[in-house]
Amino acid sequence: MKAYWEGALDIGFRRRLHCRQVPADRWLPMLHRRGCMAATVRPDPATEQRLDQLAQLSGHTKAFYLRQLNKAGLNNLEDPCLGAALTKCRRLGQERIHSLDDVVSELGLNPAAL
Repeated sequence: MKAYWEGALDIGFRRRLHCRQVPADRWLPMLHRRGCMAATVRPDPATEQRLDQLAQLSGHTKAFYLRQLNKAGLNNLEDPCLGAALTKCRRLGQERIHSLDDVVSELGLNPAAL
């Protein structure tokens, strides 16, 4: 099986082996050692020009700034999406809501210290 993949990968790198071409009965070797997901980003020309200028002026790569944008964007998406999921669970009765008085009494806290 190793010989199969050595040949397939050699051909695949030359003509970009797609997932649809991977036989179902063969195991797929790990191609990305760092465990990172590869993604393609196609910004519009104005955004790409801004990234080029930023990268050139700062000394960082465009990939660095795309990773920073990805992190910031994910942080901005998480709060509303997770909030919506929590709201849905509350409506379905899958999530309990606790009042402050209940929490204070259940944990034996001093209400004056809050």
